[in-house]
Amino acid sequence: MLRISAIKKLISVTCLTFIVNVQAAEPEETRIVDYKPNCIVEILAPITLNMTALEYQYLGHVEESPAFALALQQLRHDATAIGADVMLLTQVRNNKVSVEGRTRRKTGAKVRTETSLNTHFEAQPYTLCKDDRSFSNERAAYRADGYKTHTVEIQFEYIFDPDVIKRTTPIAIAKNIELPPANISLATGVYGIIVGASTAQTAKKLGPPSIVLTLENNEKIWGYGRHLWFTYAADKLKSVSSELALLNGTGQNSIAFRDGFDDTRWRIEGKVAQKSPIEQVRQSLSLHDIKETSEQIIMTQKQQRLILQFDKFHPRAKDNPVTLLTNFTYTSDMSEPEKQTLPQLTAAQEQWLYKHLQPDNVELLTLPNLLKQIPQTNKINIANDEKQWWLVGNNVLLQFHDIELNQAHITESFFTDNNRDAFFQSVKSLQLPQDKQGLLAFYKDANDNYDEVDITREHFNLIAKFESEEDDAVVYDLVFSYF
Repeated sequence: MLRISAIKKLISVTCLTFIVNVQAAEPEETRIVDYKPNCIVEILAPITLNMTALEYQYLGHVEESPAFALALQQLRHDATAIGADVMLLTQVRNNKVSVEGRTRRKTGAKVRTETSLNTHFEAQPYTLCKDDRSFSNERAAYRADGYKTHTVEIQFEYIFDPDVIKRTTPIAIAKNIELPPANISLATGVYGIIVGASTAQTAKKLGPPSIVLTLENNEKIWGYGRHLWFTYAADKLKSVSSELALLNGTGQNSIAFRDGFDDTRWRIEGKVAQKSPIEQVRQSLSLHDIKETSEQIIMTQKQQRLILQFDKFHPRAKDNPVTLLTNFTYTSDMSEPEKQTLPQLTAAQEQWLYKHLQPDNVELLTLPNLLKQIPQTNKINIANDEKQWWLVGNNVLLQFHDIELNQAHITESFFTDNNRDAFFQSVKSLQLPQDKQGLLAFYKDANDNYDEVDITREHFNLIAKFESEEDDAVVYDLVFSYF
């Protein structure tokens, strides 16, 4: 048997351990919930959190990444610190910012491409009644996992993940099209499309165009990839060419490389392929009515004309040049073609555009409003990022989420024979400095990333790219993301 003194000592130690354990226990961490509580003791002050994850490499949805989970955990920790029982997410924004790997002009050193994730949370915390911790049917704007809530009510309530429901995009349609042979013929046209065909007939055979341009005379140009151009007058095919003088290198590179067009050598009359020597082309087409010059072979038949263009190449420096088939033009117009021109923005349209690109005014810029004010806006259906962009004027690309402006990319001109100062006029119209030190002074909290400057505000993010990392470097590219 234990002595009484030993029993007292054991009880004392046990009680002390219990007291210590109770004092060491941490409060239960605040939960993020999907529905507003039924019984609220106190509505606490809203919480805002901004976190940046450097070297972000996750390839899946941002909301499922470790960086996003860490930001959610920090948000819960902040809510716990103020005594909240639960909270609702009222705003979630994720913005990935990439610093491209480039060569520093001053040192010649390589800067690797790095991506960071900027996450912004806004949340409403509550303390709950002890005896009633039930929830109402009033949903939060965002789910507990960070996804935006979308509901459709019929007889029941269904919750759809926005990434599950996907609209059919032009690139998806294009990938499912089985293209006809890449044959150019006076009898069957280009890829089976003959002069006089409508845009609907063309789309049925070739899928959606990569880009649609509207000319000053209201003719339309449909581009497939970077090297196939259909011109329509009153919705009837007028001509097809493998080259377009309107677009410069920047303009062509803005269009996505497209399988079946850019990776395929077309053939003339099913006999000779693109890049064939002129001697082989001449011999293969000897049965046709042809007219030859030093750089062209012209075939005509029933008010149709096929012009084959040749260029000289030097396979080796000391070898004689070879003349190869490089381009074609198929047309019903027997006269000399007129120079194609694009309509320019009026002064009033430019003023309207740049006013609405100001970050504080973007909520006013919608796609219907843009097309109403600037009807000559052109559309890139499949850009080099495989997304849709609207090309306004010479050098402004706009991307919309549904009808609301999502991104604006202001860069050098996309077209030949245009004002080389168009970009700097755009920067001036946006009321932004043109050099790096000026922009850093204008936005004092901006991030200086060598030859890029990154600015983040509540409603927008701006990445400005410069010719070098020097203070007096001149800006050459602006990318706005709007929230």
